[in-house]
Amino acid sequence: MKYLDLIFKVYIYLFIFSAKFVYANKIIVTTQDWSPYQVSNNGKLSGITTDMVICIFKKMNKNYDIMVLPWARAQESVKNGKANAFYAAFVTSRRNKYAVPSNSLVEQNWLWVMKKNSKLDPDSKSFRLNTTIGVKFSTALEDFLSDNNYNITDRVKQSSQLIDMLNLGRFDALLTAESIFYNDLKIKKLSKSDFKIVFHSKNSLVFYFSKKYVELNPSIVETFNSYISVCREK
Repeated sequence: MKYLDLIFKVYIYLFIFSAKFVYANKIIVTTQDWSPYQVSNNGKLSGITTDMVICIFKKMNKNYDIMVLPWARAQESVKNGKANAFYAAFVTSRRNKYAVPSNSLVEQNWLWVMKKNSKLDPDSKSFRLNTTIGVKFSTALEDFLSDNNYNITDRVKQSSQLIDMLNLGRFDALLTAESIFYNDLKIKKLSKSDFKIVFHSKNSLVFYFSKKYVELNPSIVETFNSYISVCREK
């Protein structure tokens, strides 16, 4: 009887160990459809950061699954332990509470965008208090504006909506990432000259690993970082 009990305990131990091994060796990643960084087309995922991430995982011999979700859900899935990582994201204190950022994948400028003839000055004291602002929901841009007490009046799920709403006078200015804004302009067949654009800051887009996943894989972030420059050049 004791012998059978010992075998049973060994079986349970091996089952739990193998489950953890599989979990630790296949990474479940979430992202959003966010051209030009992540582009989902007929079930195929590509884009600037996606190509880098796939290149890095191949060099690491790492099995992975990438799921395209609404951005808020993509982050929440990692926060709740349903996924192991998400990308591409700007670094924020909120995200750092439950995830660990990689080194920079790409650098990206943040821009203030206003109507072409706008007299608003983003560097003035009155801008923060009196200017109505639109921003994409559940982003680092929104976090920045909220944390610094800007007057956010409109939050949208798709960045391209912001351009139409600005032109319709729904708000005075929007804060956006440069490549995203220019990509939206291209789709809408608009020009940079149609707007007043003011540089805000330069920021890094990173790959975020959940803290729980890093606990199981202590060297994962360092190994991932070691291949970034190689895969960026491809």
